[in-house]
Amino acid sequence: MANPKFFFAFYLALLLAPLVCAWAASAWRDRRLRAPLMARTVFRCIECLQFYEADEPVEKMPCPICGRQNEKLRM
Repeated sequence: MANPKFFFAFYLALLLAPLVCAWAASAWRDRRLRAPLMARTVFRCIECLQFYEADEPVEKMPCPICGRQNEKLRM
């Protein structure tokens, strides 16, 4: 008769392998999709309360509506 510990380990590996693969695929997808979003810099105008963003990393940028120089949002 076969060793019961072998069957337990085999079925446990069969159960955990898809979960680990799904977790790895999800982490890879999130990293791939969030990278472009994290590269952007978001600003909020103090005067007109407009949100806007810059593709390059800058500390200050003028508002496209009122022209006020604003600092980037801290998140």
